[in-house]
Amino acid sequence: KSDISPYQKLFKEIYLFSIMRESDDAFEEAALHMPNVMRRVLEEYLSFNCGVASVGSGNIQAIGESLFPGEAWSKVSKNQKGRLSLLLTVTNLFSHRVGDKHDATTVQKCARFMMTRIEAANYRHYCAMKQ
Repeated sequence: KSDISPYQKLFKEIYLFSIMRESDDAFEEAALHMPNVMRRVLEEYLSFNCGVASVGSGNIQAIGESLFPGEAWSKVSKNQKGRLSLLLTVTNLFSHRVGDKHDATTVQKCARFMMTRIEAANYRHYCAMKQ
């Protein structure tokens, strides 16, 4: 019997995928369902911790302010905004469309970015959930 919540289980799945080697036999298979898992965790995290209800790209500023706390959105680098935009594309498009071709390496880069931003925004939460 496990005391782990579904959210924590999914969070840990993303964390493990983010550190997985591309040469791992399960890498491509994990990448197939990871966008949906990432969307579910991101929605839950943002809703509970930040009051952001939607992970749509139309809500990028509110999401950005939640994942880059203490930084004015206008001061977040173009590179970081681009990475956030890619994360939202992966979590929104790839989680809803079956059969769309996507690059497993890109999905992993987005998973790493997501984990890095959650770690920076809420370190205690990050540490507790990846256990």
